[in-house]
Amino acid sequence: MPQKQNVKYLARKMTACKHLLLLALLPLLVIAVILALLPFQFQHVLQAVYLKQDDSLAQKTMLTIMLLVIIYFFSSFVGQYWIRKTEYQLSLDIYNDLFNKLLYLPTWQYASLDKHLVMETTLSCTREVARATLHVITVLMRDALALFGLIVCLAYLNKEFVLLVCILIPFAFLIIPIITGQQSRKNGAWSQAIGNQTAKLADQLQYIFENFRHIRLFGGQQQEYRQLADMAQSIMKGNNQQDNYKAFVRSLCLLLLFLIIMAITYLMLQQMLEHALTLDQAGALLTAILLLITPLRRLSEVPRLLQQVRDSLKQLAILLDLPSTSIRDTEKQIQIRGKLVLEDINIFDQRKTPYLFNLTVEAGETIVLVADDNALRMLIIDVLLGFHSPATGKIKLDDHPYPEIEATALLAQFAVISRAPVILSDRVAGNIAYGCTECTHEASMTKIAQTTGVSEFVREMPEGLQTRVDKSGASLTAKQWQLIAIARALLKNAPLLIIDDLWPRQPADVSGDVFKTLKHTMRERTNILLLQAVPEYREGIDRIYIVKNGAVTALNQD
Repeated sequence: MPQKQNVKYLARKMTACKHLLLLALLPLLVIAVILALLPFQFQHVLQAVYLKQDDSLAQKTMLTIMLLVIIYFFSSFVGQYWIRKTEYQLSLDIYNDLFNKLLYLPTWQYASLDKHLVMETTLSCTREVARATLHVITVLMRDALALFGLIVCLAYLNKEFVLLVCILIPFAFLIIPIITGQQSRKNGAWSQAIGNQTAKLADQLQYIFENFRHIRLFGGQQQEYRQLADMAQSIMKGNNQQDNYKAFVRSLCLLLLFLIIMAITYLMLQQMLEHALTLDQAGALLTAILLLITPLRRLSEVPRLLQQVRDSLKQLAILLDLPSTSIRDTEKQIQIRGKLVLEDINIFDQRKTPYLFNLTVEAGETIVLVADDNALRMLIIDVLLGFHSPATGKIKLDDHPYPEIEATALLAQFAVISRAPVILSDRVAGNIAYGCTECTHEASMTKIAQTTGVSEFVREMPEGLQTRVDKSGASLTAKQWQLIAIARALLKNAPLLIIDDLWPRQPADVSGDVFKTLKHTMRERTNILLLQAVPEYREGIDRIYIVKNGAVTALNQD
């Protein structure tokens, strides 16, 4: 999204947190008032000690200062508490948007997505946007108020002096970022040039590593050495120039700051000698000036923080701008018997080989699609589930064209069982009732577990169905994971069942528990088996199709 849209997006998120920000504003306002009052309290201390020599007044004033400092730190804690709470809420809102986006991407997008970029953006940029944004808001609220209060304090103490301070404040905004090490635009351009030269050096080294045989064969070591040395010298020269420039500018700024301090000191001494400024007023003015330094330093960091926010928002926009399927599908209930029609469906595998499907699977039939290419089988599954649109043709479910069926309603008609373990939760029960955990009763889950044979091995586990399982799948055997997959499909009770490579490979496997449970689950459903090879055991199979080399051929079973 463009930069303006990024800002609007962040503004919408901040608007949702406005109540928390208002709660943070009150303690920050108290902090600003306390900072404006402290110079007057120090003035009273100096009056009591040096002018009036009143011990009682000095003690009362010191107690007042202590009380103000205590209130200051308490208000600072309360303000930071609400700011952190706002940061937490803002981060959570952005996380929710990212998670909704990532969970509803088109299926083709997952294959091309940079997983490292997703992790870096989701974990780092989200927190950076929230942290930097709230830091900017905190500085603008707290330090701008403090700066205003201290200027009012200075104006009350000495009107001529405050004019000088107001004139010097813009210079302070220019000087402080340089002194504290924030880079100027020129330094940024220099750094970019040095980075480009470093990248060229890395490319040259990679070139040498890849072509070392020819370099040695033709005696090009010295030539490459000179080229590498020239590149390294150019990089070091650029680094030295950048360091010298930064040192010169920093020294110049320090000198300018010293001259400003000397000018302020001279003005104060001159007014004291002319009796236009008393000792207590001078002390109060000096206190106010010292208290100005921290707000000025924080306010000078705002441009850098805003740049961090812009950079992080750009990274977030890469994910937020990804295309997505509909998130708010309302699941319209449709009655499906299980008839599936593929009419002139044309799909392309990874080698761009076209496959034309013309199939009609009646409700309750079982067909086999034999494809030895795993990627092709996954593509067929995606087409059947509506995740991938075919190049041409129509798919109908009980005479309902796919485009007329809402996504959630379409997916509700299918269940998938795979030979390979599919681990969706960290508990056995969560893997069985995945996607419908909140609406599944323990009794129905227990019945499914008994029907599929899952209860046989779950009974031996320490916490039964609530036993935690390893995300890698090592805590259960392949057979146990297959039974859990069958239980998950049986619990969903969809009219169409897609079975990926889970079928007896040898006649001896027919007597196994997995196949018996699978046959029970396949009853009264439309079953589509996707297998790597033509099955030897064909009982219950109505038709077999070979999907290979761009052809979809029916196998004669006679």
